[in-house]
Amino acid sequence: MAELLADDAVKSISDVQAVFSTFNDVRKERGQWLVQSSARIGNVYEWRADGVDRDFGKMEREINERNDTIGGEDVDVSEMCKQARATLRQKLSA
Repeated sequence: MAELLADDAVKSISDVQAVFSTFNDVRKERGQWLVQSSARIGNVYEWRADGVDRDFGKMEREINERNDTIGGEDVDVSEMCKQARATLRQKLSA
């Protein structure tokens, strides 16, 4: 959000509305996944997760897979920001 708000292309209040719209477009799916994943990991820790039960190997794999998706080596925040800025600029030029 901060990267989009700081973009030089943002010059008016209507541009700020485009920032919010862009942020929603590019981040909503991941944001929803993060909330659901956090709840899932909590259920794993509490031994309430379907398919995991009290199997420590399954618990570890599930938690590690989700943590890798959240912040593993494949997550390139600067690339995410670059793509979001490109999407914003497309909206502002339309």
